[in-house]
Amino acid sequence: MLGLKATLNIIDNSGALLAECVNVLKSKSTGAGMAKVGDEIVVVIRRARPIPATALASATAIKVKKGDVRRALVVRTKKEVMRPDGRYIRFDDNAAVLLNNKKELLGTRIGGVVSADLRMKGWSKIAALAPKAVPEACCGAMVQPLESVPQIGAEYENLGRSRVTNDILAKGSRVAQRVPGLAPNATSIRIVIV
Repeated sequence: MLGLKATLNIIDNSGALLAECVNVLKSKSTGAGMAKVGDEIVVVIRRARPIPATALASATAIKVKKGDVRRALVVRTKKEVMRPDGRYIRFDDNAAVLLNNKKELLGTRIGGVVSADLRMKGWSKIAALAPKAVPEACCGAMVQPLESVPQIGAEYENLGRSRVTNDILAKGSRVAQRVPGLAPNATSIRIVIV
Protein backbone atom coordinates (compact mmCIF):
# COMPACT_ATOMS: atom_id res chain seq x y z
CA MET A 1 0.00 0.00 0.00
CA LEU A 2 1.17 3.47 -0.82
CA GLY A 3 0.33 6.62 1.04
CA LEU A 4 1.02 10.27 0.49
CA LYS A 5 4.68 11.29 0.08
CA ALA A 6 5.62 7.76 -1.05
CA THR A 7 8.34 7.66 -3.70
CA LEU A 8 7.93 5.50 -6.79
CA ASN A 9 10.20 4.50 -9.64
CA ILE A 10 8.73 5.32 -13.05
CA ILE A 11 9.30 2.31 -15.31
CA ASP A 12 8.04 3.59 -18.66
CA ASN A 13 10.00 5.57 -21.26
CA SER A 14 8.21 8.88 -20.74
CA GLY A 15 11.35 10.55 -19.37
CA ALA A 16 10.56 10.49 -15.64
CA LEU A 17 12.72 8.45 -13.28
CA LEU A 18 11.38 9.12 -9.77
CA ALA A 19 8.04 10.47 -8.57
CA GLU A 20 6.32 11.30 -5.30
CA CYS A 21 2.66 10.51 -4.59
CA VAL A 22 0.60 13.58 -3.70
CA ASN A 23 -2.96 12.20 -4.03
CA VAL A 24 -4.75 8.86 -4.38
CA LEU A 25 -7.67 8.83 -6.81
CA LYS A 26 -10.69 6.65 -5.97
CA SER A 27 -9.10 3.72 -4.19
CA LYS A 28 -11.96 1.26 -3.75
CA SER A 29 -10.08 -1.54 -2.02
CA THR A 30 -8.24 0.41 0.68
CA GLY A 31 -9.02 3.30 2.96
CA ALA A 32 -8.74 6.93 1.97
CA GLY A 33 -5.26 8.01 1.02
CA MET A 34 -3.86 4.50 0.41
CA ALA A 35 -3.20 2.90 -2.99
CA LYS A 36 -2.60 -0.69 -4.11
CA VAL A 37 -1.53 -2.18 -7.43
CA GLY A 38 -3.94 -1.03 -10.13
CA ASP A 39 -4.96 2.21 -8.39
CA GLU A 40 -4.53 5.64 -9.96
CA ILE A 41 -2.55 8.29 -8.13
CA VAL A 42 -1.36 11.85 -8.75
CA VAL A 43 2.41 12.26 -8.65
CA VAL A 44 5.01 15.02 -8.82
CA ILE A 45 8.06 14.20 -10.92
CA ARG A 46 11.11 14.45 -8.62
CA ARG A 47 13.80 13.27 -11.05
CA ALA A 48 13.71 13.10 -14.85
CA ARG A 49 16.09 12.29 -17.66
CA PRO A 50 18.04 15.33 -18.82
CA ILE A 51 16.84 16.87 -22.06
CA PRO A 52 19.61 16.71 -24.68
CA ALA A 53 20.37 19.85 -26.69
CA THR A 54 19.40 18.14 -29.95
CA ALA A 55 15.99 17.24 -28.57
CA LEU A 56 14.97 20.78 -27.66
CA ALA A 57 13.53 21.36 -31.12
CA SER A 58 11.58 18.09 -31.28
CA ALA A 59 8.40 17.88 -29.24
CA THR A 60 8.34 14.09 -29.00
CA ALA A 61 11.73 13.47 -27.39
CA ILE A 62 10.95 13.99 -23.69
CA LYS A 63 7.37 14.04 -22.46
CA VAL A 64 7.87 15.10 -18.83
CA LYS A 65 10.28 17.18 -16.80
CA LYS A 66 11.07 17.72 -13.14
CA GLY A 67 8.24 19.36 -11.20
CA ASP A 68 5.42 18.22 -13.52
CA VAL A 69 2.21 16.97 -11.89
CA ARG A 70 0.91 13.84 -13.64
CA ARG A 71 -1.43 10.91 -13.17
CA ALA A 72 0.16 7.52 -12.63
CA LEU A 73 -0.86 3.90 -12.23
CA VAL A 74 0.72 1.79 -9.48
CA VAL A 75 2.18 -1.41 -10.99
CA ARG A 76 4.39 -2.74 -8.13
CA THR A 77 4.46 -2.28 -4.36
CA LYS A 78 6.84 -3.30 -1.60
CA LYS A 79 3.90 -4.27 0.60
CA GLU A 80 3.11 -7.96 0.23
CA VAL A 81 -0.24 -9.06 -1.22
CA MET A 82 -1.81 -12.39 -0.36
CA ARG A 83 -3.10 -14.56 -3.21
CA PRO A 84 -6.24 -16.73 -2.84
CA ASP A 85 -4.06 -19.86 -2.71
CA GLY A 86 -2.09 -18.56 0.29
CA ARG A 87 1.05 -17.25 -1.43
CA TYR A 88 2.41 -13.78 -0.76
CA ILE A 89 3.77 -11.62 -3.57
CA ARG A 90 6.15 -8.75 -2.77
CA PHE A 91 8.37 -6.61 -4.99
CA ASP A 92 11.66 -4.88 -4.21
CA ASP A 93 10.38 -1.38 -4.94
CA ASN A 94 7.32 0.75 -5.55
CA ALA A 95 6.82 1.48 -9.23
CA ALA A 96 4.32 3.22 -11.49
CA VAL A 97 3.71 4.19 -15.10
CA LEU A 98 2.53 7.64 -16.17
CA LEU A 99 -0.92 8.17 -17.72
CA ASN A 100 -2.42 11.02 -19.70
CA ASN A 101 -5.86 12.54 -18.97
CA LYS A 102 -7.56 9.87 -21.13
CA LYS A 103 -6.05 7.12 -18.92
CA GLU A 104 -3.71 6.01 -21.70
CA LEU A 105 -0.06 5.14 -21.19
CA LEU A 106 2.17 8.20 -21.67
CA GLY A 107 5.23 6.20 -22.70
CA THR A 108 5.46 3.53 -25.37
CA ARG A 109 7.45 0.89 -23.47
CA ILE A 110 7.55 -0.54 -19.96
CA GLY A 111 10.89 -1.59 -18.53
CA GLY A 112 10.45 -4.11 -15.73
CA VAL A 113 7.99 -6.59 -14.33
CA VAL A 114 4.49 -5.64 -13.22
CA SER A 115 1.91 -7.36 -11.03
CA ALA A 116 -0.60 -9.65 -12.75
CA ASP A 117 -3.34 -7.92 -10.72
CA LEU A 118 -3.41 -5.25 -13.44
CA ARG A 119 -5.27 -7.63 -15.76
CA MET A 120 -7.98 -8.23 -13.18
CA LYS A 121 -8.40 -4.49 -12.62
CA GLY A 122 -8.88 -3.61 -16.29
CA TRP A 123 -5.34 -2.55 -17.25
CA SER A 124 -4.60 -5.39 -19.69
CA LYS A 125 -2.76 -3.18 -22.18
CA ILE A 126 -0.19 -2.16 -19.58
CA ALA A 127 0.26 -5.77 -18.45
CA ALA A 128 0.72 -6.80 -22.10
CA LEU A 129 3.41 -4.16 -22.75
CA ALA A 130 5.48 -5.28 -19.75
CA PRO A 131 8.17 -7.92 -20.29
CA LYS A 132 6.61 -10.07 -17.54
CA ALA A 133 3.60 -10.00 -15.27
CA VAL A 134 4.22 -11.69 -11.90
CA PRO A 135 2.84 -14.19 -11.02
CA GLU A 136 1.76 -15.71 -14.29
CA ALA A 137 0.17 -19.12 -14.05
CA CYS A 138 1.00 -21.59 -16.79
CA CYS A 139 -2.04 -23.28 -18.32
CA GLY A 140 -4.23 -22.25 -15.39
CA ALA A 141 -1.81 -23.93 -13.00
CA MET A 142 -1.83 -23.26 -9.31
CA VAL A 143 0.81 -24.16 -6.73
CA GLN A 144 -0.62 -26.31 -3.94
CA PRO A 145 0.84 -28.27 -1.02
CA LEU A 146 1.86 -31.79 -2.02
CA GLU A 147 -0.54 -33.46 0.43
CA SER A 148 -3.64 -31.71 -0.98
CA VAL A 149 -2.90 -32.32 -4.66
CA PRO A 150 -5.65 -34.08 -6.60
CA GLN A 151 -4.35 -36.79 -8.91
CA ILE A 152 -5.22 -35.16 -12.23
CA GLY A 153 -1.81 -34.38 -13.66
CA ALA A 154 1.59 -32.94 -12.90
CA GLU A 155 4.01 -30.84 -14.91
CA TYR A 156 7.65 -30.16 -14.19
CA GLU A 157 9.79 -27.82 -16.21
CA ASN A 158 12.59 -30.38 -16.48
CA LEU A 159 10.26 -33.21 -17.62
CA GLY A 160 7.84 -31.55 -20.00
CA ARG A 161 4.16 -32.29 -20.43
CA SER A 162 4.60 -35.25 -22.80
CA ARG A 163 6.66 -37.27 -20.29
CA VAL A 164 4.05 -37.28 -17.52
CA THR A 165 2.85 -40.87 -17.18
CA ASN A 166 0.21 -42.67 -15.16
CA ASP A 167 3.01 -44.44 -13.28
CA ILE A 168 4.35 -41.13 -11.92
CA LEU A 169 0.86 -39.86 -11.09
CA ALA A 170 -0.09 -43.06 -9.24
CA LYS A 171 2.84 -42.76 -6.83
CA GLY A 172 1.48 -39.51 -5.37
CA SER A 173 3.89 -38.05 -2.81
CA ARG A 174 6.82 -40.12 -4.12
CA VAL A 175 6.85 -37.99 -7.28
CA ALA A 176 9.20 -35.51 -5.62
CA GLN A 177 11.84 -38.22 -5.08
CA ARG A 178 11.87 -39.31 -8.73
CA VAL A 179 12.17 -35.90 -10.38
CA PRO A 180 15.78 -34.77 -10.99
CA GLY A 181 16.56 -31.39 -9.47
CA LEU A 182 13.60 -31.51 -7.06
CA ALA A 183 14.45 -32.10 -3.40
CA PRO A 184 12.95 -35.22 -1.75
CA ASN A 185 11.26 -33.02 0.85
CA ALA A 186 9.68 -30.68 -1.72
CA THR A 187 6.47 -29.17 -0.44
CA SER A 188 4.88 -27.98 -3.67
CA ILE A 189 4.33 -29.07 -7.25
CA ARG A 190 2.55 -27.56 -10.25
CA ILE A 191 -0.82 -29.04 -11.16
CA VAL A 192 -2.10 -29.00 -14.72
CA ILE A 193 -5.49 -30.27 -15.80
CA VAL A 194 -4.87 -32.83 -18.55
